[in-house]
Amino acid sequence: MKKLFLASITLSVLAFIFLVSQTGCTKSDPVRTDSTSTVCKHTIVGLWTGSSTNVAGSGQAWSVSIRPDGTVSYENTIHDTRQLAVGSWELKHDTLTFTTVGVYGYSIFQGAVQTWTAKYDSTTGTLSNGTYVTTSPSADSGTFTLTEVNNTCTPAIQGLWTGSSVNAAGSGQAWSVSLRPDGTASYENTIYDTRQLAVGTWTLKNDTLTFSTVAVYGYSIFQGTEQTWTAKYNATTGTLTNGTYVTTYPAADSGTFTLTVVQ
Repeated sequence: MKKLFLASITLSVLAFIFLVSQTGCTKSDPVRTDSTSTVCKHTIVGLWTGSSTNVAGSGQAWSVSIRPDGTVSYENTIHDTRQLAVGSWELKHDTLTFTTVGVYGYSIFQGAVQTWTAKYDSTTGTLSNGTYVTTSPSADSGTFTLTEVNNTCTPAIQGLWTGSSVNAAGSGQAWSVSLRPDGTASYENTIYDTRQLAVGTWTLKNDTLTFSTVAVYGYSIFQGTEQTWTAKYNATTGTLTNGTYVTTYPAADSGTFTLTVVQ
């Protein structure tokens, strides 16, 4: 009986040691770093969509591209005319401020100088209390809302992408591409110190991204240019590869491009 009793105690002690050691291993497991982990942080840079409304109650949908290099631009449509405004942004503490100048669109809005301000919550990745003032050519003010496209730290094709394009002759430039949830697409670049804007639509079929654009603003010889852009999209990593393009009008051209999502 005494031997059985001692054996029972020994087994109990071993079982307790095993349980403690297993619990200790669980506590020391590495922290997850996938898309569901708290390691993933929101940032202010990216593509944002929403609407703006002036004091008279007139408003429209718009999209804002906030880039890592400190530049910003917005697009909207007024009286069936596409608008483009460009400028710079800064984030101080929880306050986002960006100032823009209208460079393309409905004639009375070209040259419009505006300052936009909102509160940014870096924990939730949201903007609130958006207000703006127009100081030139006439005074105006209003409010705006913006929600970031692709701010969940999970790969998605929608959003702001930046990279470069190079034609067959080896000439190229940096550019940014906006792929919006409504199926519209646009890109911006600078040629001969002149800002360019091209607009169009995009589709994703299986792993192939295709977007077609028409240049609507910029250096005169490029206005009206029609192009089709194609790349392979990896939904797991959220990356684009094998980017190629063809220009079909006004003259034939082709080349390659690279894009990395801003997130």
